[in-house]
Amino acid sequence: MNSEFADRSNDGTAETQTVPILNKSTIKDIDGDDLWKFLGRFGRYQKWQTLLVFLISTNISFPILNGLFVGKNVDFACSDAVSNIKIPPNATLELSECSKKIIEIHSSQLLSETECTDYQFEGNGTFNSYVAEWKLVCGEETLGNLAQTFTMVGMAVGASTLPHFGDRFGRKKLMVGSLVSVSAVGIAMAFVKQFELFVILKFLSGVLNQGFMVPVNVFMLEILPTEMRSVASLLSTTFWVISSILNGIIGYFMRDYDWRTMQIVYGSVSISSLLFLCFLDESLRWLLGNAKVSEAEAIMKKACRMNNKDYQKLLEHVLSSKTENGVGKPGSRHALISPQNKQDSQTQTRNYASDSSKILTLLKNKNMRMISLVMCYTWMISSLTYYGLILLSTSLAGKPYVNFFIIAISEWPAGLLMVICIQRFGRKLTVLMFQLISGISLITAVLIASVAPSGNVYSILQTSFIMIGKFCASGSFNGVWIYTPELYPTNLRNVGIGLASASARIGATFSPFFTILARKVLWAPGALFAGGCFISVFLLTLVPETRWRELPRDVAEVDSWIHDDKKKKRDKNNIIPNDNI
Repeated sequence: MNSEFADRSNDGTAETQTVPILNKSTIKDIDGDDLWKFLGRFGRYQKWQTLLVFLISTNISFPILNGLFVGKNVDFACSDAVSNIKIPPNATLELSECSKKIIEIHSSQLLSETECTDYQFEGNGTFNSYVAEWKLVCGEETLGNLAQTFTMVGMAVGASTLPHFGDRFGRKKLMVGSLVSVSAVGIAMAFVKQFELFVILKFLSGVLNQGFMVPVNVFMLEILPTEMRSVASLLSTTFWVISSILNGIIGYFMRDYDWRTMQIVYGSVSISSLLFLCFLDESLRWLLGNAKVSEAEAIMKKACRMNNKDYQKLLEHVLSSKTENGVGKPGSRHALISPQNKQDSQTQTRNYASDSSKILTLLKNKNMRMISLVMCYTWMISSLTYYGLILLSTSLAGKPYVNFFIIAISEWPAGLLMVICIQRFGRKLTVLMFQLISGISLITAVLIASVAPSGNVYSILQTSFIMIGKFCASGSFNGVWIYTPELYPTNLRNVGIGLASASARIGATFSPFFTILARKVLWAPGALFAGGCFISVFLLTLVPETRWRELPRDVAEVDSWIHDDKKKKRDKNNIIPNDNI
């Protein structure tokens, strides 16, 4: 073993006792999975850190979903003065929401129609929605959805830019900076008087939300060993569901208050999350991958104390897999890189070490470039399918707040089923099947709506296929959240998942255009979504399966995966049966 040791003599004789030391040389030999397995797959330290992540994630859905409550639709009526309107004999004036109509009494013929210029909104004198305060109705109705659109655009920008800082400066620092900023922006939105400025702040909240949301999911993956990554994703889904429910609870109990007061409450809850973030440790995998010796040692000692483990024995265990020739024991990380690729791997490591946290690295290496393109496309199709199903679906019966809770809670069983399928069938097949079923469900629902006669039976059948599609689309999102980070090395993981998440936001931004297409050609959106899923099925075959593989630490390891998969495929195809046997 070529790890560095300190010699200690007990009695002055030649016999010495070797003690492993953590420094910039030996820290590179520590495998994260070996470390977490020694400490306990889900020991007291991991449980404490997971609880902290849960407490600081209570606001994670606020910038994305609270617009459903602070910008909710409000009943209104035309309030224009009618005293100066000349009404012909045998005619009557009718006031609708958006216009004034003069109708002939006997023939019900429309004689004239003019648009309203002022409106009366339902409420107790307070503007419980910014839609009411800025009168974003009738001809201005499209502006009411503009704030949510800009939030999604901001999330795309944030997901493609901010995670880079998490790879460079650490997960926790990015989370702290983003959480402080998004809380400040959230409260500031309650005091703006111009709608244009409000939209700009919604865009910023979307940007900053990704600086918090992406590293939270990455952190959960990095605190557990390989075989528990699907559990980490289910935990992240649970955090999102609980945050969504809290979002709806605030909206429900504040429904009769001014929307500005409601916005302040949302921002205040976000600020309170900072208290728990102070106790969260930096990702230990990130510290190891970036050779942060003192910080990593402090956290390792803390984890040993909380999990009742000996620190020196931990070092001996995690440093024991390295041998004199630099190749590890069978099954260790070093054994993943085949001897014939060793020289190329070392060269690639040197080439990418200087800019390992830059997006440019993903473009330099052909395998990382291929993986990034495939996963970005997969995320975009998942997003288009999910939001396409929502926009083309029929509304659930009942009150809007009850509907919101039903949709939010349904995300959890979808995540649970995804975890079960991933553990049984692997990442690629699970994501592929969830996407495919979503596309087929959409096509089926559209066909029923297009060719089936009207009736309760067909309506129920159509709604059933829509709900299956929503369920599977949600599972697909959970699946790619697990699969994508596992394909990227430590110093590129935040950037990789950030680019993929940005692609999903782009898909969500374009999804409203498919409702316009559906009004012109009803079957077209379903056909396009299904076609996109079929293309994704083919592209995913080019990406390596990550099941039972440790999280990669460098680009060379990912290259080795692909090389080994190709070699196995060639060996399988080259097997020629011997008829003489």
